[in-house]
Amino acid sequence: MRNMKGILIMAIAGLIASVSSANLVQNPGFETGTLDGWYHNEWTTNRDDDVVIVTDNGPSDAGVFAAEILAGGTDHNVLIVPFKTAEEGQTFDVSYDYNVVANGAIAGQFRFWDANTNFLGEDGFDHATTAGWETRSFTSSAAPAGVATVDFVFFTRDNMTSGSILVDNMSIALTPPPEPVEGPLLFTEDFEDFALADGEFQGGWAGTGIWDGVNPFGSAAVLNPAAGSPWLDPVPAELGEKFGTMGANSDYYTDLANEYKANAIYTLSFTQFRRDDVAADADGITAQLMTTDNTVVAAFAFDPVTTTGTFVERTLTFDTGTNDTFNGELIRIRITDPTGTFDQTGIDNIQLVQFMTYEAWVDTYGLAGADTNRTADVEPDGLDNLMEYALGGNPTNDDHAAVAPAIFMADDAGTNWFYQVNQERTDDTTLTFTYGTETDLIVGSWDTNDVFFVGESVETNGFKTVTNRTEVTGTAKFIRLNVED
Repeated sequence: MRNMKGILIMAIAGLIASVSSANLVQNPGFETGTLDGWYHNEWTTNRDDDVVIVTDNGPSDAGVFAAEILAGGTDHNVLIVPFKTAEEGQTFDVSYDYNVVANGAIAGQFRFWDANTNFLGEDGFDHATTAGWETRSFTSSAAPAGVATVDFVFFTRDNMTSGSILVDNMSIALTPPPEPVEGPLLFTEDFEDFALADGEFQGGWAGTGIWDGVNPFGSAAVLNPAAGSPWLDPVPAELGEKFGTMGANSDYYTDLANEYKANAIYTLSFTQFRRDDVAADADGITAQLMTTDNTVVAAFAFDPVTTTGTFVERTLTFDTGTNDTFNGELIRIRITDPTGTFDQTGIDNIQLVQFMTYEAWVDTYGLAGADTNRTADVEPDGLDNLMEYALGGNPTNDDHAAVAPAIFMADDAGTNWFYQVNQERTDDTTLTFTYGTETDLIVGSWDTNDVFFVGESVETNGFKTVTNRTEVTGTAKFIRLNVED
């Protein structure tokens, strides 16, 4: 403890704008009454009657037309969104309305190509016969290395002699980048919102030891490479209703929009669970903090959980104050089961917390020299740097009126009380807040037993609002907030 103090005495007397991406599809609803902006044919005979415009607008209230892909017999009829430029690592949000008429056997593929039109991979799926119009929405896998363009194709399956598919309101948009999370809790995942049976995840091996998957919550899936599919298990009450199951050589990872900051401490924690009696080397998993180019920042290989049904809390900590090599790099979290032997590992309640330090806060505002001192009052506004830091102030702005504690008097059951309301920083565990009162600033001592805690708010973005009170007595009274780190 540095035992530095910030003291504030009060006389008591009578985001971020969201990013949206444009639709890359020309003529997405076929409202030109044509197939302009689309490519269509029969793969071998190149006929022009394979796809037609019909008067059926599906579930949309606007417009008139849709496209109908007809049965192709022994061939494939196709409808393609032409090439759109792509870069490695990008993902795309895709949605469209469709209606598969009886006996239709239609597939869809979001495809990746290099600059020489060599096929690099796809996200593919079939469309089952529907009872009417439905909407499909998904986020593509990350574009692989070497990618230059992407496209989307609908095509009829072999020997489809009857039926058709109606398509409308197609949208392909670059996935907006995630926004940095403000506050100490940068990431949390408890798997309670996952519904794998509803097709929220699709995945394939990316060749880098990491699974890329479709995840509406902004992270990759927990997958089992051996079986080729992810799964979730019902869990005991201690872990809620669901937890993620990991098989041999499987990974959980997620990329954040947050960067590693100077003089900050990062703690990755999660619950590890042994589900079943398996091989002796099972359940040994490794936690890693990384950069998004797969450079390992910090890692630890945890020992196996030896008792079935046991929950173990795991923690990995990284301090940029002692290692600033990765400052400014984007954060990747990874939990991996590298044993190569099928086992029964469960993980849950994953969290990444960034603990702030005074030094990191000073860096944020670009202070230098004597202005970095805890006792400095740069503006000045009557609040020194340590008090600004503790209460959520800005050391470069005169924000005393907004940051300093608020005082008011109120009656409670016939007794008059002075109330003080102020914020307390919660993402720096070295800070202590002490309250006391005094009736004379010249003689006497501060009475910490004369201030009574009333309540506090839920922690938000690294702060909570705290209310204290002291009884109205005498003709003058002062309340002091003392902050130390």
